[in-house]
Amino acid sequence: MSPKVSSIKYLLDKTVAERVVLSKNRVVYKSKVALRDNLSQRMADEVELVNNLKRQCHEMDVKPSTDILDDVIDHEDNVQDLLIQIELVEKSLEDLQVKYPSIDDDDEEEGGIADVFYEHDPSLKILSKLNGPVLRTLMLGCLGTCYSSEVSCMCCTS
Repeated sequence: MSPKVSSIKYLLDKTVAERVVLSKNRVVYKSKVALRDNLSQRMADEVELVNNLKRQCHEMDVKPSTDILDDVIDHEDNVQDLLIQIELVEKSLEDLQVKYPSIDDDDEEEGGIADVFYEHDPSLKILSKLNGPVLRTLMLGCLGTCYSSEVSCMCCTS
């Protein structure tokens, strides 16, 4: 393989690797969004419990029992714990958004694998300027890489 073809293949391999990392991080991002939503729902439930317990305490004619007061304190602690967990997950989501600004774009995910590469991508525009023999050589190199990747995936899942 000529140096020109090798450098183009390297550029294409790097483009593919970047897209794979983005796809993997999209999965992580979606799971963190689901976790945050779950934690928020749990926190809302705890807040509702605390409010109900406090309302019961205020409606009592006598001083509330220590069991009820302990329940209030326990649920307030749960709210604080959940709030900290939500903040940590949100920080992680923000970090992913900073690193990959398009990570939460749902429209990119809908197109599937066929839309991973765009016709106007600079690394792909290089291909339009290549002649037949160079493209064949490049295609053979890319097929070899695809083959190696598939074989390694089979080995990992076996």
